[in-house]
Amino acid sequence: RVVAGCARKSEPARLERLFSACGSPLDYLHASLAEGDVDCAASLLMPVLLVIGAAACVRALTDIEQMARARRADTLLAELERFREKLAGPHREAACMAELAH
Repeated sequence: RVVAGCARKSEPARLERLFSACGSPLDYLHASLAEGDVDCAASLLMPVLLVIGAAACVRALTDIEQMARARRADTLLAELERFREKLAGPHREAACMAELAH
């Protein structure tokens, strides 16, 4: 949670440096899912997109959506759907950043 919180508050240009020091955002995302913390996992989607890439982000998004559905986290599911739509569009990093800032 601490690393995810720092990532959420960091400028996108600094994310690569943050995660080079503390490990892959995808590892943190999967650890969050393993602990059942779907909100923390969702907060790591943007770092995964910016540090690792779109393909990994889409796969992680699918895993998070699955857990959110199982937990009936309807508000989170709506946010994830908007994120997925922006992820598919042009200028995806800027659009996704704006969506996750809400």
